Amino acid sequence: DYGQGELALKQIERALRAKNQNDVAECLAIRGRAKAILGDYDGALADVNSAVDKDSSNLYNFLNRADVRRMRGEKELALEDVERALNIDDKNFIAYKLRGDIFDEQGKSSEAAISYRKCYELSKKNPDLIPINYLEKIDPAAAEKVHKAKEKKTDDKD
Repeated sequence: DYGQGELALKQIERALRAKNQNDVAECLAIRGRAKAILGDYDGALADVNSAVDKDSSNLYNFLNRADVRRMRGEKELALEDVERALNIDDKNFIAYKLRGDIFDEQGKSSEAAISYRKCYELSKKNPDLIPINYLEKIDPAAAEKVHKAKEKKTDDKD
């Protein structure tokens, strides 16, 4: 999540070698996402597909595959995976955030706004998850606080 694909790969390889590994599928999904961050999109897709094949009941396997597909430019396939994840758990704010991001990238601002609003509601109104241009419409007061906090950080650096 922080763009540290190399570190993530090292850590997940250690996890995959663990004697008592109880979720190989999720490890494969995470490894796939790390590979995508590093630009190995084909290797990434192979890992996330294996993860989904091994455990299609884990919504995070679908979300990781959705994110890999998003990075590959396969937005419609990514949205299909987000919908599969939401079919497993329609209260997962991460799925709504990812769906909002994909819709926003596609220029579908109305659909993005609906997803971001749901994400905001489910994440206990965490303004840091929502792009500021959408937050301004969802919760203007929270957006104003975010703007003030950014101004304060800028002032503190000067």
